[in-house]
Amino acid sequence: MMQKANFWTHWAAIPSRQIFLFFTVFWALALVGCLYLWHQGSHIAIQWQTIPQLHTQPVVAESFSQLSFDFTLDADTYYITEHFHPFDATPNTWYARLYLLLTISGMVLLLTVSTFLSRVPFAIICAVIALELATCGFEQMAIAGLTFSQLPLMVGLILFLLPAYYFQGIAQHIPFGKRLAIFAFLAALTTGIVAWQGRVSSPLMYWIGYSYAIPAAMTALLIWLTGHELLSALFVFIANIGPSSTGNPIRHFAILGGIYLFIIGYDYLLDVGLADYPIFTISPFAWMFASLAIGFWSLWRKEPVLGSIIPVVPYGYFAFLGLNLVALGFISYAFATDNTSLLKSVEDWIRYGQFSVGLIFYLYILVNFTAPMRRGLVVQKAMYQGKLVAYGFVNIAAVVVAVVMAGNADFFVFQQAKAGYFIYQGDMERAQGDTLMSEQNYKFALAIDPYSHRGNYSLAALAEKRGDAATALFFYSRAAFLNPHPADYAAAANIMTHREQLIDAIAKLREGLLLFPQEGRLINNLALLHDKNHFPDSALYYLQRAQKYLSSSTTAESNYYGLAIRNRIALSPDSLQRVLQPRDQITTMINDLAMRNLLQQPTSAPLEKKFLPDSAINLYQFCYLYNYTLNTLGKGDTSVISWLDRYAQVPANQPFVPYLQLAKALKLRQLGQYGRAYQLLQRLHAEAPSDNPYYANLLGLLSLQVEEYQEGARFFLTSYRRGNAEAFLNHAICTAELHHRRAESVEDWLALAQSGNKIYQQIAHEMLKVIHPDSIRRVDINAIDEEQKFRLIHYNHQQLTEENFNKILQTIQSPAIKIQVLTERIKYHLSQENLEAALAIRQAITGLQVPQTLTQLLLETDLRLLYAQGRYKEMGELLKDYQPQPPFMGYKFFYEGLYALSNNNFQQAEQLFKQAIDLLPQKQECYVELASLYNRLKQPQKAYEVLVDVLHTRDSYHDYPPRVYELYALQCLEMGYDDFAEEAISKLEDILPPKRYAKLLMLYKQRKAEIERQREAAW
Repeated sequence: MMQKANFWTHWAAIPSRQIFLFFTVFWALALVGCLYLWHQGSHIAIQWQTIPQLHTQPVVAESFSQLSFDFTLDADTYYITEHFHPFDATPNTWYARLYLLLTISGMVLLLTVSTFLSRVPFAIICAVIALELATCGFEQMAIAGLTFSQLPLMVGLILFLLPAYYFQGIAQHIPFGKRLAIFAFLAALTTGIVAWQGRVSSPLMYWIGYSYAIPAAMTALLIWLTGHELLSALFVFIANIGPSSTGNPIRHFAILGGIYLFIIGYDYLLDVGLADYPIFTISPFAWMFASLAIGFWSLWRKEPVLGSIIPVVPYGYFAFLGLNLVALGFISYAFATDNTSLLKSVEDWIRYGQFSVGLIFYLYILVNFTAPMRRGLVVQKAMYQGKLVAYGFVNIAAVVVAVVMAGNADFFVFQQAKAGYFIYQGDMERAQGDTLMSEQNYKFALAIDPYSHRGNYSLAALAEKRGDAATALFFYSRAAFLNPHPADYAAAANIMTHREQLIDAIAKLREGLLLFPQEGRLINNLALLHDKNHFPDSALYYLQRAQKYLSSSTTAESNYYGLAIRNRIALSPDSLQRVLQPRDQITTMINDLAMRNLLQQPTSAPLEKKFLPDSAINLYQFCYLYNYTLNTLGKGDTSVISWLDRYAQVPANQPFVPYLQLAKALKLRQLGQYGRAYQLLQRLHAEAPSDNPYYANLLGLLSLQVEEYQEGARFFLTSYRRGNAEAFLNHAICTAELHHRRAESVEDWLALAQSGNKIYQQIAHEMLKVIHPDSIRRVDINAIDEEQKFRLIHYNHQQLTEENFNKILQTIQSPAIKIQVLTERIKYHLSQENLEAALAIRQAITGLQVPQTLTQLLLETDLRLLYAQGRYKEMGELLKDYQPQPPFMGYKFFYEGLYALSNNNFQQAEQLFKQAIDLLPQKQECYVELASLYNRLKQPQKAYEVLVDVLHTRDSYHDYPPRVYELYALQCLEMGYDDFAEEAISKLEDILPPKRYAKLLMLYKQRKAEIERQREAAW
């Protein structure tokens, strides 16, 4: 019956047969899992992290020309390069759970089997279980608060050994399945209590860290017991073939068996250094896995040897499965944690077991069965029943051979096993967060096994985390000495890169590629290093290789884009797509948009919502949305704004919120919503760190664009003080437009003329020619062109008498320049409240031919004149043709509001003034007229709120819009806020010209006296 392959189908005990099938499948899965971990090697323990590096590239969001200068509203587009950094080989909790599952399952199975055996084997197995419980470290876990108490151990021994004794000696009638179920329940209960009541943070790691010796011994025992299985299978195979034409079967066994032993022996000689030429080697683990499978299949043949101790069917098989589960769990966890010291020790166990047991078994077969096989007898059935030499001699003699082999290596196998134990201890301490004790245990391991890859790698990672780069580099180098891994070279190169040792980092990665030429992660990192070291051609070469060897080419593709952007490689995004054919991944989309933003090329791709989550976003998702918003600024699509608003409201996105709001502000400007954009940028400026110059510079440019030079100068000065050197030039441009700050502007331009920037020097010299107080006298009008004449007049209206103005005007032949000069002169006179002079110049324009391009400018001038005269009704005809260009579109609503006011359409006027403010948030006349309207409607509180809202946006009263602050002073007086009114009227003296202030003060005193008389009359 036992000779049949499906022998278990003949078992009478149906439940044990089903249980056996279950555990057989469980064992097969464990064996396959162990094979997988072995195949993965260190890669399963050392995971790689893709680290994004964010790069900024200034791009033009908007540009405009003004005052003969070109200005750009700049924004940063973002692109990402990715390099690979290996994780520290920290223990994986999932593998720890799997290890304990296999170990506990194997122990439960062995304990169940022991209850069917005689007293001696029962006692031996119970002793093993007791030792396992005693070494689990229960007293260290402080279970239920019992620190260093033996009570948990005693409870555990009672829970398992008492039922075992009951089943073995008293209740022998209880079937196998029920006994197994009871022990399984007790094991699950114990594990649950330990996990629940253990006071340490990771009880599983404590269990593994301390419970080491018994699983290790059981693994060594299994390796020893199966050390001859390959030879036994060879013997059975040859014996079943029988005699052949080539000779007696025993000769074939002797030759093939000898070759097998030679391979094992030569592998041993290579390992101990007695041989130097690796002709042909096979990993010892391959022999072990094959032996386990053969041992399971042929266990029934050992009935003559084991029958007196344990019935092979079924209990021998159950015991073999239990022993296998413990060993596979032990070895699998060593693979999963890259415990190279322990794995090296297990390799030696396999070599010693395979060679020593195999050699004696080989001799045992030759001595006992050479003669019978020559006579053609069927000897395979009696393989374990030798007549000349008993099978028991095999293990005794093999021990002697194994001791000699171990002694020849100075018994280092035991030292390596001890080093493996300290590595597990280090893992256990790290799981508790005690890096100091963890480091000490790893050092204990290295004191025994100096070139343990895992010990060195873990110490290197710990040193790197605490910033000790020199120590980390030392241990990474030593980790690669015997068992190199790509992570050793990548981690060392990353440290060198952070230390700006780029040449050393490149050399380290090249060293790694000599051993791992197809390791795409090393190739990718090497490409980025070449790029950083300004070798773009080499970087491109390595990126092409990385794309070939990386499991996912997305990283290489996105880095290719980053390389093109960084080095201004003359490739368009479309040509890159044709060359690379990148996958539809977010990183490549980010970099594609960044390149398009740099080249000012719109994308035809829609917003990919699959890249955007519902709430929290990461760096990649932010960069994609931000770059897409910049790329689509000129499009009318507003859907992107809803995404920006959605993410800005999520607390987890707080680091990205300022940039999301900046993108929204830029988008709103392009949509014509200047007021909302300006308010958003003001808030960003107020909330930005005190050393951030960007928002101040941006607000300065927006103020300059709408000719609010006082406001622009304020923002540019703030930006300059925060570190933006370019803002000083813009500040000088703004102050040059302010006649009362001309002396300050001259000082600025003199400083720029003496700066080291040649472009600034050239601009400054040109500006000083026209803004110097003696410019009118010093400049030869006949020696300059008409554009220069225009600039001379533009900057010197206050110094020019009408006679001098007309003299220069007469020398200008260009109708366009002449109209521009005259309209500017009108604006100047209106600012000086010289309406008569402004009207006279307008009359002079009547006889001139106005170019079509300046029609709107003349309409704007006429509307200003009507506004200054209060002739709002006459604006109606002009407004039909008036179409101001961005960003002055708000003036259309402003003048329409004045026209509605003249027709007593107050509600429409209110809405139009509000629309004007939305588009021209920096123009004080819009607020003044709206406040005046509210006063006219007997709504002083609304008028007051309009004025206060404007003033609250300024940091100092020196920056208050004069007309708004004047009205505010009078408004406070009207509303009875006398203290506020007095404070305002005193501060206005600092910011108004003397004549204007005198006029205001007279009006203020008159109105104050009237109000006091009214109050006295009412009293």
